Amino acid sequence: MGMGGEAPGPVMGCRPKRHMVVLSGWKLGLARAGLVVGSLLLPALAFEGVARVMGLAPPGHPHTEGPECTRVCSDPVLRFENNAGVHVREVYPQDDGSERVAEISIDERGLRGWSATPEKPAGMFRIACLGDSQTFGEGCSDDETWPAHLQERLDPGRDRIEVINFGVNAYDTEQEVRLLETRALAYDPDLVLLAYFVNDAAVRSTAHKGKPLDFGKPSKLHDFLTSDGWFHSLRQVSCLVDWWADRVERHESLEYFGSSRGVLYADDAAGWLACRRELRRAQALLRKSNLPFVVVLYPYMFRSGDNLGSHDSYATVKTFLDRSKIRYVDVEDAYAGMDVERFQVHPRDVHTNGAGNRIAADAIGAFLVQDGLVP
Repeated sequence: MGMGGEAPGPVMGCRPKRHMVVLSGWKLGLARAGLVVGSLLLPALAFEGVARVMGLAPPGHPHTEGPECTRVCSDPVLRFENNAGVHVREVYPQDDGSERVAEISIDERGLRGWSATPEKPAGMFRIACLGDSQTFGEGCSDDETWPAHLQERLDPGRDRIEVINFGVNAYDTEQEVRLLETRALAYDPDLVLLAYFVNDAAVRSTAHKGKPLDFGKPSKLHDFLTSDGWFHSLRQVSCLVDWWADRVERHESLEYFGSSRGVLYADDAAGWLACRRELRRAQALLRKSNLPFVVVLYPYMFRSGDNLGSHDSYATVKTFLDRSKIRYVDVEDAYAGMDVERFQVHPRDVHTNGAGNRIAADAIGAFLVQDGLVP
């Protein structure tokens, strides 16, 4: 019987072919874009969820409880002074939801922290400390300022050495030398320390004198992060983006402040001319009384590259001090290799905190002892 007349059956183990859907060009591109967006969006949502669970958010803003630390005065050079007899609390929110409080006391004569009378006790060696908010101790309690730490280092019991804090928030060099002349010398100091800060050359009395200064502008990245466009709207809805953008924005602002201060130190800048004049005047004033004078170059607590933000400006200041034969101590080296951000009062306040002030005071104290300027 022939076999050719019977149709062959299906082969065991083989499946019938199915019809395959082929996407057109634009549909394929849309599908690929959707996959890319999805692959990016899902991790972003996951990170946003983690950020919310962790409570990531920009640091809170500090606030003050109590009266102002300064008040208007009649002296045409000083213009304002410490608000005598007040107690102020400065409150700094922390990441864990707690608050750090700086207790600020100003005595009835306008001195920060420890009280002192103009009449010097017999056998007492007095050190007068002049300066701005870094010396006053913005954001620090009474025992956390660098003059307080210097007292602790030299004579904790105040039996032989007395360190007096004449610092005033926002003073410049012209005001500090005027305060020396009109008030600090009445306390009969044996040594005068003037803490110089990088923005001291922005002398207010010269605001309308000399050529205008061009400080430039913050970076384009800073402008973008602080703009009112779509990115601002994104910061409003995303905790993660707002937290990240705030950190970068603060870094860019601090970088700009440090780099732009160099403009103050042009040789013909009115403020720097005034600073040089006043430092020489302080030198001459103290030389008449045979009193040693030391300028303390107090650093800006922000690291830009290998150096602190005040490094380049202070190179100019040191050249002037060397030529004028004015003794000085630069405490920047005391922070070598350290992460100085941990010495800031708060992420929103670059003043030096108690731990940073202690390092500065140790360096100043060592210098004074080495040069034989204290008993």
